[in-house]
Amino acid sequence: MKKYHVFLTILISIFLIPSLGYSKRGISVIEDLSHKSGKLGAYKALVIGINDYQDPKIPDLKSTVNDAKAMANLLSRKYGFSVDLMLNRQATRAKVIQKLRKLALDSRPDDSILFYYAGHGDIDRVLNDGWWIPVDATGGDPSTYLDNTIVQKVLRSMKSKHILLISDSCYSGTLFGQVRSIPSVIDDKYYPKPI
Repeated sequence: MKKYHVFLTILISIFLIPSLGYSKRGISVIEDLSHKSGKLGAYKALVIGINDYQDPKIPDLKSTVNDAKAMANLLSRKYGFSVDLMLNRQATRAKVIQKLRKLALDSRPDDSILFYYAGHGDIDRVLNDGWWIPVDATGGDPSTYLDNTIVQKVLRSMKSKHILLISDSCYSGTLFGQVRSIPSVIDDKYYPKPI
């Protein structure tokens, strides 16, 4: 029993005594570091989902709005995010840029910010870049698309502690310089031959 008390005394002194000097060094202990405590900064999300494009030349999608709603619900309910949800007609080029700029302007150093985009994307083969396709885009007219460089500038200008971008679109890898595309011609040589 005596050995147990000696061991316990040593163990307590290892963990307790060093903590007594924290206040002298300007270090404070934060008891509650949950996302709801408010001590970690704001949790903000911009979630965009586009199924129904206005231009008939741009094919509609089926599940992007449901995916965006599910993501927004998960972020707000489980993780305490303040979510700005833009679906279909709300996700015009001008409105998306306004929301991106507002997040960049309002971001603080202790905030955590998440962007989620689900919709069409395209690649600029001339400038080796990519685009998000907003709901009001004109098919085949890149000047009506949202250039990845705008998204990159917003991300770089943010003062936030954590920034996460999730882009569920074709050519989303161009946001960070990676493009994975299918071959320009797909013929029989791409399929396995029967044995």
